[in-house]
Amino acid sequence: MAGRIDLAVTGGTVVLPEGPAKVTVLVRDGRIAGIAEAGFSAAAETVIDARNQVVLPGVIDMHVHFRDPGFTHKEDFATGTLQAACGGVTTICDMPNTHPPVVSAAALAEKLAAVGPKAHVDFGFWAGGARVEEYPALAAAGCVGIKVYLTISHVKGAAYMPELFVADDGQLVEIFEGAARAGLLVAVHVDNVAIARRARERLQAAGRRDPMAHYESLQTLATLEGTSKIIMLAEKLRVRLHIVHATLTSLDAVRHAARRRREGAPVTIEAGPPSVSLEDLRRLGPYALPFELSAKEQEQYWRWLADGTIDTVATDHAPHTREEKERGREDIFAAPTGFPAVETLLPLMFTEVMRGRFDLTRLAALCAANPARILGLPRKGRIAVGCDADLVIVDPERRERLRADRLHAKAGWTPFEGREVRGLPETTMLRGTVISEKGEPVGKPGYGQMVRPTGLANPALPPAVSASGAGPTEGDRPPWN
Repeated sequence: MAGRIDLAVTGGTVVLPEGPAKVTVLVRDGRIAGIAEAGFSAAAETVIDARNQVVLPGVIDMHVHFRDPGFTHKEDFATGTLQAACGGVTTICDMPNTHPPVVSAAALAEKLAAVGPKAHVDFGFWAGGARVEEYPALAAAGCVGIKVYLTISHVKGAAYMPELFVADDGQLVEIFEGAARAGLLVAVHVDNVAIARRARERLQAAGRRDPMAHYESLQTLATLEGTSKIIMLAEKLRVRLHIVHATLTSLDAVRHAARRRREGAPVTIEAGPPSVSLEDLRRLGPYALPFELSAKEQEQYWRWLADGTIDTVATDHAPHTREEKERGREDIFAAPTGFPAVETLLPLMFTEVMRGRFDLTRLAALCAANPARILGLPRKGRIAVGCDADLVIVDPERRERLRADRLHAKAGWTPFEGREVRGLPETTMLRGTVISEKGEPVGKPGYGQMVRPTGLANPALPPAVSASGAGPTEGDRPPWN
C-alpha cells in the first residue's frame, strides 16, 4: 500500500461489515486507510499483534446519562467517558436531563464547553423536546436528535425535569411537526403517566413496598398505549422515530412496534442487554431497578436482539449513589432508577455470542453499525476504508468475574457484581490512538470530540438498519432494509 501507515492491527479475526475475516487493518491519520490480506507487511510506525483475538468496531452507546453538569456527585463526564473507554465504547450520546437541561442551542453550547475538555471518547448530545422553536438552532448546533419524555419521576430529586416532560398530546404533535421541519430524529421514553401512576398508587394503597411491587407496577397498558400513539404520529408526520430502552416497555408494545415497522412506519428500536432478572431484583432490591425482567421476558428480548426485531443495544447508563439507592430498602418506590452500565455493555453482549445466541456480525451490527446509521454518523460503527479507526480488541477466551473495585464507576457499585463474562477489552482505540489497555485507561481527557449527524440523505426517512448475522425471516426485517 502506497503512503505512510501509522498503525497496523494484524493477526486477529476482524469483524468487517460483511463478516469476520483474517485481515490486517491499516490506519493513517486516525482513519482506516486499508484492509489488507492477513500477514501483509507494511512499514507501520506501530504494529499491534491481535493473534487469537477478535477485532470489533468501537462500540457506540447512544443512550447514557453522564450527569454533567448538575448531578456530578453521581457521575461526571470524565468518569463516564473513562468507563466507556475501558469498556470498549468509543462514542457515547448523552441525554439532556442535566442541570441546566439541554433544551436550547445556548444550553448545548454551555454543556459542550463544560464537558468537552473532560471527554476520553467521542460524544454526541441529545436535546430535550419541549421548546420546538429551538429545533432549527439545535439541528445547526449538531445535536443527534430530540429526546421526548412521556414520563416524569415521582421520586424526590430524580433527574426527570418539568422542562423535559411532555404533558399533553397537543404538545406532542407540535414536537413531531417541528422535528419533521428540522429533520431531527425523535427518541421517545414511552409511557402513559396517568396509567402508570394509578397502578403504582393501587399497590401502595395495598401496603406494597417490596421490590416485586416495582415489577408489578410496570405490568400495565401504559407503554402499549404510548407506543401506538407515537408510531402513528411518526408515520403521519414523516418523522424518524427511535424507541429507547425497549426493556422498559411491554412485550406487546415491542410486538406492535415491530409489526408497524414491517408495514412501513419509520421506527427503530433500542434495548439494553436483558441481563437483570427477577431473582436479581429480589436479591439486590433497589440496585436492580428499573430493568428487571422475568425469565420469559429475558428470553424473548434476547431472541429479538438476535433476529433483528430490536435494532441496537444501548445501556441507559444512569448511576446513583449508594445512599440514594438505599432509600428503596424499606420502600422500593422511594429509590431512583438506573445503574452504571456503559463499562459492562460489551462484556455482557460478547458473553452471549460465546453462548451461541448470535454471531460476531450481529454483535457488531447491534453495538456499532446500527447505532451509527440511526444517528447519521457514516464515519463511525464499521471497520471499513474511510471510517474512523475506532477499534476494540477482545480475547474471546478470557473469563473474568465483574467486580466493582475493578470497574471505574464513580458510584462504586454494579448490579452485575460477581457475574462471569467473556470478552473484556484488551485494547481500545479511538481514531487510531490507544485509549485503554487491559481495562485501564491510558488516554487523556479532552481527546474525545463531539460528533454531529451528517450521513442522512433524507432526514425525514429512516436509515438503513442491518439485521445481518442472525438469519431472521424476511418478515422480521425492517421494510427499508
